[in-house]
Amino acid sequence: MTSGIISDLQQALNCAGKCDCCEKLQQQINALKNQLSSVDNKVSALDQDIKNIIPRVNNNSSRIGKLEKDVASLSSSDRNNNNNRDKQDLQQIKQQVKAIERYINALDAAGKNLNSILKNFSKIFSFLK
Repeated sequence: MTSGIISDLQQALNCAGKCDCCEKLQQQINALKNQLSSVDNKVSALDQDIKNIIPRVNNNSSRIGKLEKDVASLSSSDRNNNNNRDKQDLQQIKQQVKAIERYINALDAAGKNLNSILKNFSKIFSFLK
């Protein structure tokens, strides 16, 4: 099924049924629509992930601040006793920060993918200008 633009193009060029150019163009348009929908779904999922991550980042920042204060206030013997726990906490926070970085990189990649698709879409419709 052709879109209104394709039908208008066929009428303007009086080429309906003479070639398969419009059908190929419609297939490209449909493929781009599917790609845009897929990218939009991925971006929406990443946006939701980021919304879930922000509270974790804030919580981690708070925990880091608390750990820094605790470390500064401990006596040297207390520091030795709590050093392993602090190292484990800091390691866990570092892992969470790395996970956040991966989400951000994935969002960046999705944005670049979307930009590429939009450029292709723009090229296809450049003849309408």
